[in-house]
Amino acid sequence: MNMNEKSKIKTFISYASPDKRKQEIAHDVFKEKGIDPIVVDRREEPFEDFSNKIERSMEEADVLVPLLTRQSICNQWVNQEIGYGRRLFTEKKIDIIPIVEDTILEKLNGFIHKHREAYIFNSKENDLRTENKNFKVACIKVAKHISNKKIKNYGKFALNLYFSNLSVRGFTDSDALQLNASLTIENNGSTPISIRTIEIPYSSLIENFGDLSYPSVTEVVFLSDYINDGHSTISLRNSPINVKATDILSIPKLIFTANKPFYEDHKFDIRNKLTNYLRTIKNVDIKINSLSGEWIEKEVLVNQ
Repeated sequence: MNMNEKSKIKTFISYASPDKRKQEIAHDVFKEKGIDPIVVDRREEPFEDFSNKIERSMEEADVLVPLLTRQSICNQWVNQEIGYGRRLFTEKKIDIIPIVEDTILEKLNGFIHKHREAYIFNSKENDLRTENKNFKVACIKVAKHISNKKIKNYGKFALNLYFSNLSVRGFTDSDALQLNASLTIENNGSTPISIRTIEIPYSSLIENFGDLSYPSVTEVVFLSDYINDGHSTISLRNSPINVKATDILSIPKLIFTANKPFYEDHKFDIRNKLTNYLRTIKNVDIKINSLSGEWIEKEVLVNQ
């Protein structure tokens, strides 16, 4: 499985059986936009087994998208899924983005009625083809909203990260540029995390500094290791960093090594310019890979 597959946002679609066509439209739109849709089909099976299947599927999801229509507003399963989703939302384990038919807005109660991120579509009860077109437009807007979120795996890992002393270390014997940094990780969520990779894309370091955009290094990624108290370099892939729930962990010495060599004709130019640039940088986007295989994209504040 490649990184893009790992980093897909999982979206649970809650719907009533009469809205099967709308569920299919939402499924197809999300999949086309690189979002992984989760659908639990309405089938005849014991209540307890089906209920457990829904809960397990929702716990895997990053976003709950209830399809709220004249058909689903009183549906038992949709209301149960929203109720369970609210609990996960309160625990910061899921986000909720409803798609709502305009004619039922006044009938919505409680949590969903107050939800600010709802997307509305115009109903056409006597023209389902037009109604489904309107619904598809709302799905596209929701997909864009989800894709633009800064944090993948929204509430699963509620992390704040801070770099300090971010600087150029030098070149390895194989001409791979290295960076130094200290890192503080605040885990504000209820789930512990084990981190086995921290990546800094070169492009995120220099996005505001065009003079460093050399074609041969634009795809470079800096991969992390750390130095222990005995001054030995330890690979995160072999010894992951463990951060408990609601805990703060400081890592005083991280080393980031480029995954490609920097060529002789401009490597020293990059080193010198980057050395000066990192003294002024305020934030940088990174990617974290947890031991469970999930990828999280995160903006890190830089304190120099």
